[in-house]
Amino acid sequence: MRVRADTKKKRNLLANESGQAITEYVLILALCVLTASALARGIVKVLDKGILRLGAQLEKDLKTGRVPVNVWTN
Repeated sequence: MRVRADTKKKRNLLANESGQAITEYVLILALCVLTASALARGIVKVLDKGILRLGAQLEKDLKTGRVPVNVWTN
């Protein structure tokens, strides 16, 4: 008798779908958060590289007091 009761509980647990929708929404939300954070990390890397290049160019121009000829074009 005990074996049948345990088997019946397991079947009921597997057949019960309450909470499945919320679980799926949480998983989708987690995937969206991970994607957004990866995208933000990539954007920050690109911006950081660009700002460093700009700073290096400004430092070079300020140290020498001169700029390349092609900067001022009409």
